[in-house]
Amino acid sequence: MHSYLILIYKESIFDTPTYKTLIKMLAHFPHAATLYIWDNSPTAKHSEYIDLDVEDLKVSYFHSARNENLSIVYNQVMKMAFNAGSDYLTLLDQDSYLPKDFKSSIGNISSSCLLLPKVCSDKTGEIISPRYQRYNYLLNHCNISFLANNIDAGIYTSKSLFAVGSGMTIPKAL
Repeated sequence: MHSYLILIYKESIFDTPTYKTLIKMLAHFPHAATLYIWDNSPTAKHSEYIDLDVEDLKVSYFHSARNENLSIVYNQVMKMAFNAGSDYLTLLDQDSYLPKDFKSSIGNISSSCLLLPKVCSDKTGEIISPRYQRYNYLLNHCNISFLANNIDAGIYTSKSLFAVGSGMTIPKAL
């Protein structure tokens, strides 16, 4: 089973590109899944029960008016997802876009690796994540090494690796 977390703030889940593209992906590649919706809005955007009427999709909604730190949200949902039998947890922001082949593209990758998506700039088309970077505290400067746009999936060294969280998939085995 695969779990997805969408973190929302001051927006209905139904209005987010993440939800819309997740539903399209599930229609294209059906699989048993759980959707965790974490609402960090000051006022809840939904009631506790959300029925999405999508086959093989369970939904859990949580509201925290405190705008919880991401580390707290990620660790709580990870514990719930893996205790409920999920093999993977994908972390998503409310403004992410999932391609239709997202699930099928990670199906043949080793379950002991952290899976990072390619995130490209809307303006330049260049990959902005993942990338390698080193911060020089003495000079207050960050050296960034961008990856080539045609980079293939594979195992890469994690030393000095930087990646945005949205789209990151964490296997239970990891």
